[in-house]
Amino acid sequence: MSPEATDPTRYVLPLDEFENMFRAGDSATVLQTAYAQQQQEKQRTRGKGGRRSRRQGTGRRERIDWSSPERAGLDHPGRISETEKEYVRANLDEVNARRRQHDQRELDPDNPKDIERYGLLPQPRDEAEVVEEEQPRS
Repeated sequence: MSPEATDPTRYVLPLDEFENMFRAGDSATVLQTAYAQQQQEKQRTRGKGGRRSRRQGTGRRERIDWSSPERAGLDHPGRISETEKEYVRANLDEVNARRRQHDQRELDPDNPKDIERYGLLPQPRDEAEVVEEEQPRS
């Protein structure tokens, strides 16, 4: 069976026939040696281009501070920290300029998702925009 195989094939045969398959010694010794060789091979292949070798060093990914002024408000995986929310609220024009540079849509203080995500306050409307309805005459 190849090491890449996922479904091992099972065989049933009498113990004496199984023992006769091993010319180098008893089956337990041969199987232990084969198992040890497989483990050594796995150790050798793990070091060649595995995930860990690309990181080189600590074995941990570098954490990105999404609340920093250079990155706050940009799309990213994970939760938005309270620090990032505060920065976005205080510097919305700057954040939107950076989002445009990164080809991301601007944050809209009137968009319910942006309001919920960053705690933005809806922009007050100019009085010229507010149209009052006339009361129906009876």
